[in-house]
Amino acid sequence: MTSSTSTLLPNVAMAIFLFPPLMGIFSLINPDAVLAKAFQYPPPDNAARKAHDIAVNLTRLFGVRNLFMGGAALGAWVKGDRGLLGYFCLLAAGVASVDAVVQGGGLKHWWLVPVLVGVGAGLME
Repeated sequence: MTSSTSTLLPNVAMAIFLFPPLMGIFSLINPDAVLAKAFQYPPPDNAARKAHDIAVNLTRLFGVRNLFMGGAALGAWVKGDRGLLGYFCLLAAGVASVDAVVQGGGLKHWWLVPVLVGVGAGLME
């Protein structure tokens, strides 16, 4: 079976793209937990309430971005468009790189960049 007919790469890509929408839903439901866990921001006191509100709203934007990324990839996967799914993987590698820098350069996202580039390149042949 050649890579152009294999279902392994599209299914691996879709497995990777299941995480962003789950994180997006969690970001919309409980932004304080995402701020504490993903971004490692402590909960603010009452004096910092306005700053907290801004952080919660930005976290919700992060959640919507993740829902879009996962939904777009799901659409390409359902339609069987390997090239578009590969393109989404390469774009997601860029998103993961920026997320890693914003979140302090930890390994939470950097390990995913070569995986996404490899899967994306394989899908685009």
